[in-house]
Amino acid sequence: MKHILLVPVALLLSVWCYGKSILSGVLPKEKNASYNLFIKELRTTSAIDNPIEMEITAGPNNRYQFDVSINKPTFFNLSIVVESNDGHKTNSNTVLYLEPKQHLKLSYLMQGNMVIRPNYQKVNNKNNKLLIEIQHRLMELNRELYYQKFEPIQGKTMLNRFYQLSDSILSKHRIHPEVRKYIQFYTFDEYNAALYRNSMELSKKEKADNSTYYTQPKDPLYFFNDPMLLGFYTGISNIINYLDIACGMRPYSQRKSLAEIKKQYDILDKLITNGETKDQVLARLLGNYVTRYQAGDSFEQDLEAYKETAVNINNEELRTQNIRSFENLRYTLPGADCPPIPLIKSSGDTLSLNDYKGKYLLIDLWASWCVPCIKMMPHLQALEKAYADKNIVFVALSIDSDRLKWLNKINELHLEGHQLLDQKSEFARLLNVTGIPHYMLYDPQGKLIHYKTATPDSQQFKELLDSYL
Repeated sequence: MKHILLVPVALLLSVWCYGKSILSGVLPKEKNASYNLFIKELRTTSAIDNPIEMEITAGPNNRYQFDVSINKPTFFNLSIVVESNDGHKTNSNTVLYLEPKQHLKLSYLMQGNMVIRPNYQKVNNKNNKLLIEIQHRLMELNRELYYQKFEPIQGKTMLNRFYQLSDSILSKHRIHPEVRKYIQFYTFDEYNAALYRNSMELSKKEKADNSTYYTQPKDPLYFFNDPMLLGFYTGISNIINYLDIACGMRPYSQRKSLAEIKKQYDILDKLITNGETKDQVLARLLGNYVTRYQAGDSFEQDLEAYKETAVNINNEELRTQNIRSFENLRYTLPGADCPPIPLIKSSGDTLSLNDYKGKYLLIDLWASWCVPCIKMMPHLQALEKAYADKNIVFVALSIDSDRLKWLNKINELHLEGHQLLDQKSEFARLLNVTGIPHYMLYDPQGKLIHYKTATPDSQQFKELLDSYL
């Protein structure tokens, strides 16, 4: 009988532990503002396959409420976008710790200029009160550091206040071990992000002080070897900056050769035991290399060298994806075919750029939110009219993820001609486009002639078209 009773008891405990948690509060009353709120489950150990994500708008009297079903204590990021009637937006991000069947109340205060902050003093849950307080006070320290004239010694003194503040708060309060750990990792991440960000101000005459500047008050390897760090926005970039310093480079060094990346990986492999962290860091290093790679005659040779380094990524899916991103650079080579990607017309129908074969094809990559793109539109439209009787098609290809915003901008600017949408930015990704506006030219056979032309307001742009037409 004992064995028979254990099953229903276990089921009852499971059902009891899995309950609805509530996150609610009140946002500042602002006549000309609206609020959109998002929460997303954060990773604290291994990656989450299907993180909980929810989106709502503030209700009457600026009240909000999320009903979340969880079966264990979970960290969430609460993001609140404040938008004024004239389109001005600000964003507030706060990490919270929700437990099953908990009702957490969190209201916000207006600091001015559409900037809000959580009123942590009114939070009656100790875990979240301290968690939010740390985030707010470190943000204030960051702001103070930003406006201070940079000087290495004074800068390091202020940076050490990150740890002093965090350690002081943690030493005075008993909180859940996971919250305590998160605060420690959050402080480490913020410290390092500020350390490397401010190091960009180091001048040549201060070079002798660099080694002292980069010394850490807490062992970074402890944090690097824990997968929790991967859940932070700057977690991977902080590891890469550490490797930059270890290799005698400046932080945020971007134009690295494959040999330099291999050297950094060798250091990474010796220092870090966590396999996922090593995979993610190497994938980021190689991804940065792809972004800045200029394909040329040595492409096939470079591809083989790239594969030799990428093979160190143990996760097969990540490794395959990484290698494919380099292989796609073939699309940027002179004479490359135009990728056969289905694109959306304003009518909702789809077509491929290969449908324009038989004429020269000038592609303008843009987006509704891109101010420089929009400034170029009148010049491009004037050229389209001037070359109306020539063997060329002008295509405006938007990378907007929001189809409605794309259509609204077309109407607002009275855009005519060939307007297409690539909502997933697949064309830009395959062509390794890292900034817009970006203009490229294909010949009537659908072969790439110019990967990146001059801007349409320049004489060089017109001369380029005239040379073919």
